[in-house]
Amino acid sequence: MDSIITADEQERRLTSVSGGLKSSSEHHHNNPFDVSLFTDNAKIRRIPLFAYDEDEYGVGNQVKLKNYSGLYNESLNEVLQSRPIADTYKLVPHQDLFSLQADILDKTDLPKQNIRVEDKLINGGLQAQRTIYYDDLAIPVSNSKDIVKARIDVFNSVDTSWAFQVFSGAYRNLCRNTLVFGGEKSYHQKKKHTLNLSPSAMIQKSGLGLSMWHHQKDLMLNWRNIQVSDQQFADMLKQTICIKKTKSAEVGINPVNETKLNYLLGLFDEEKKELGSTLWGAYNALTHWSTHTDYKVERYNEETKKLETISGGRTNANKPNVERQRADKVREILTSDAWQSLELASA
Repeated sequence: MDSIITADEQERRLTSVSGGLKSSSEHHHNNPFDVSLFTDNAKIRRIPLFAYDEDEYGVGNQVKLKNYSGLYNESLNEVLQSRPIADTYKLVPHQDLFSLQADILDKTDLPKQNIRVEDKLINGGLQAQRTIYYDDLAIPVSNSKDIVKARIDVFNSVDTSWAFQVFSGAYRNLCRNTLVFGGEKSYHQKKKHTLNLSPSAMIQKSGLGLSMWHHQKDLMLNWRNIQVSDQQFADMLKQTICIKKTKSAEVGINPVNETKLNYLLGLFDEEKKELGSTLWGAYNALTHWSTHTDYKVERYNEETKKLETISGGRTNANKPNVERQRADKVREILTSDAWQSLELASA
């Protein structure tokens, strides 16, 4: 039965300082069936919402909102500070989602041993992320230390702030870069929480994404052998991620975000020290940008003749949101004509 929260109590709870759960919490373990972080801190369900209304005589009444509900955290016995949730929004509780994921992946051919699980609750439980690392699914790329390992990421929210997303990808062991693939639907799936959302179907496809591992191996090994100059990398960036959005831009002219351009060139300089002036180095510069959101680089400024420190972004930003948005940008680059031109340049 739904809990009935009066308008006065609702307002008191929503304006009070949130109690038990910190803004973000994490749990690192080895068992995909362990969903204790979510059941202990964020067991969430809908509750009715009420508005205060006065009639023509100034008499106040509590009116139940139609077609909308609030969110209640049973684990901590508190109303979540969230926008009203429409009845057409499919609420997917975190603990149910990740229990479902564990059941589905347990029935696949993916490894059951030597896995690591990182669970995260964000914004007081409104958002959640689970990453599963498969240490036995590994590819040596440039040397015995430069190893790429498989991973699956799932993102969920209960307050409309995030779409439901599943990534089949990898990370580079040497620098902990999260590697982003482009193009294939099984690699990246993103859907809104509409009533026809099917988390089980998307999770099943994530296993299929990792089964395409050998295709990515050939791709990464090929990138290792493609030479890319600073100018080629800069030209590609100017056509994609470094285009500055402005209303005053002339038709056909794309102004460049020089700060972002110099920052990414600085990352490329760092990657070249180990990976050389290659497409693999350029790719890792991009994934470094999307993974390490508050990283700083030093780059020599030809105009001022000085070494300058350039920041990669706002350190106070919501890191999981920024990582997710940047990964989407990298994914767009990998399917762009500008990137494909770099791939073909070696032919």
